[in-house]
Amino acid sequence: MFHETKEKFGLVRICVPAAGITRDALAVRVDKETGKASVYDIDHFRLVVEVNLIAPVYWALQMVAQIAKNRAALKCGRWKTEERVQGTFIVIGSISSRGNKGQISYSATKAGLKGAAATLMSEAIFHGVRGCRLASRRLGPCEACQSRSVSRRLASSGWHSGRQQAKLNKIRGYVCSAPV
Repeated sequence: MFHETKEKFGLVRICVPAAGITRDALAVRVDKETGKASVYDIDHFRLVVEVNLIAPVYWALQMVAQIAKNRAALKCGRWKTEERVQGTFIVIGSISSRGNKGQISYSATKAGLKGAAATLMSEAIFHGVRGCRLASRRLGPCEACQSRSVSRRLASSGWHSGRQQAKLNKIRGYVCSAPV
């Protein structure tokens, strides 16, 4: 998908990989009748890691790499603070990075994104790409399909409405003010 976007629109300078899936289930469940323990499905874990962690990290990496390649082709050398920012990536985090009952794979991916974003932010700036400091911003429960299965009661209570809107406004302001 990244390469198709680049082919159609040219040099990608903003990357906000925001797709996410869940496969909610307890990490270990014991059958009351048989006493047999079952472990969270490894195929579900791998799928969630692929979509929620690997894909967004690699989209951001691809954007940084193509900006670095473009700078090298133009013989620009290492980015200097006097220059305009060359690109921005924003990785959407979740409060689930702290852990949520029934979300072993989702929580692991959101915690992983936090670490990957911190690492990439420190490396990407050498090419003039700014990582969003809100990269691991925890938006909390929202009206997305993926959150309904775990947080239906919180979402329906209106708990998130004011807080979530304020956080979304901060992100919107950051994206709109980022010089590219």
